[in-house]
Amino acid sequence: VDKALKTTIAVDAISSAIQGTGAFIGAEGLLQSSPSPFQQDEAFAAALTGIGAFIEALGSFLALEDEELRGTLNQVIGSWLQVGGSIIELNALLSKKSVQQMEKGNYTYGYGQLIK
Repeated sequence: VDKALKTTIAVDAISSAIQGTGAFIGAEGLLQSSPSPFQQDEAFAAALTGIGAFIEALGSFLALEDEELRGTLNQVIGSWLQVGGSIIELNALLSKKSVQQMEKGNYTYGYGQLIK
């Protein structure tokens, strides 16, 4: 692996580690005060994203150490964990929005019919 590619991989590994740290801080922040079930799901999603980012970072470091197969495998696993975290967070946010609309009395059902 040439020097420029190694530098790119190293920067990617560091950025993944920073992303993982941010995700863990976000998860901790969501759990500080008595969180709602939606916030618990968001925190779980953030933690899963953080784990995935750290696994991806590990994969980048392994690739730098000429363990390309293990590195690539870790990067793929880490990336898919982040995708899973994103899907869980999306579901939590959509559920929260739906409940908020129902509480306001502005919930649409079916073909745009407003239910009050």
